[in-house]
Amino acid sequence: MARKLGMYLAPLLLAALLTPAATAVARPEAKPPAACTAWTHVKSPNPGPGDNNLAGVAATSASDAWAVGYAFFGSSTKNLIEHWNGKSWRVVKSPNAGTGDTLKAVYAVSPANVWAVGSYFNGTAGRNLVEHWNGKSWSVVKSPNLGAGSNEITSIRGNSANDIWAAGDAVTNYPIAKTVVLHWNGKHWRMLSSPSVPAEPNLLTGVRPVSPTEAWAVGRQVKNNINKTLILHWSQNHWRIIPSPNVGTDSNVLAGVRASSSTDAWAVGVYYNGMVDKTLALRWDGKHWRVAPTPNVGKGSNDLSAIGGTSAANLYAVGQIIVGSRSKTLVLHWNGRHWGVVPSPNPGTSNTLSAIYTQSPTSIWAVGDFTSGKFDRTLIEHCG
Repeated sequence: MARKLGMYLAPLLLAALLTPAATAVARPEAKPPAACTAWTHVKSPNPGPGDNNLAGVAATSASDAWAVGYAFFGSSTKNLIEHWNGKSWRVVKSPNAGTGDTLKAVYAVSPANVWAVGSYFNGTAGRNLVEHWNGKSWSVVKSPNLGAGSNEITSIRGNSANDIWAAGDAVTNYPIAKTVVLHWNGKHWRMLSSPSVPAEPNLLTGVRPVSPTEAWAVGRQVKNNINKTLILHWSQNHWRIIPSPNVGTDSNVLAGVRASSSTDAWAVGVYYNGMVDKTLALRWDGKHWRVAPTPNVGKGSNDLSAIGGTSAANLYAVGQIIVGSRSKTLVLHWNGRHWGVVPSPNPGTSNTLSAIYTQSPTSIWAVGDFTSGKFDRTLIEHCG
């Protein structure tokens, strides 16, 4: 009897296993990660009597984060470095190499190994500025410059303490500018050869390594007074230009880049549609860069300045929304399928986010500035 029952049940079980419903149960579809929506404005100091602006942020833990930028003292600027100790932000003393010192980006290897980059004016031209935190104090570290014209470093990111990239540009014969890429090998900063579009201004504003053998750098080239996207790729021990699309007919600018793997990377920025700026996102699939749809808020301009994330399916991009003569913060979230707008605070009459660092899915920092009265104030926002 048991044998006969088995003979009847076997075909029924096989049929059940082959039904679409059974297949759906066996392989449930993964749920997209939810965006962090608990964004708050965190109080931060303003040492300068004029404008105070933040342009870069990085963190190593919930109680160790850095924000860098610049503050106006009269008609000139000085470095601004602030540190988060888990309870509050405070200004940390840092040297100024000349006049007009500004810091644009920061990368933290560990609590006792942090790098900040930017530029200063030596009386003749802008020079690259690289500073290092050793756990006790900040100091200027010697770095190379390309030619006698103005040089600036706008982005920095690394794989380890002995493998760090920094990118920017140098004016070689005004208005001609060339891409500049520096590398730290644990002992020295050296300039590596990087391509530029001939006879045009070339500017890099974002750099991101994928691994010790691969990295991306993004920015813009200017041709006939029109901005075009510019993307450089490091592989097989050299940099080369990778073709990238342009949506706007008048202006296309890339400001930030992030890579999850050799076949998945993002670059964000802005393009001009003939009337206003619109958010721009390009995605790398391992073979080509393609335009990815992104939302825009309202009828005014929308700009993206930076991108960060904890995984390929959990990314954030930040920037600003122009409303009349004022601006509001803009935060977008990618859940692996589409980009969506995330509400964020606006403490001033005009508000801008310039950089983002995702320390974890529940601890995200974004920095920039907001207008309060006559001057810009440092803006720091946190989600988590």
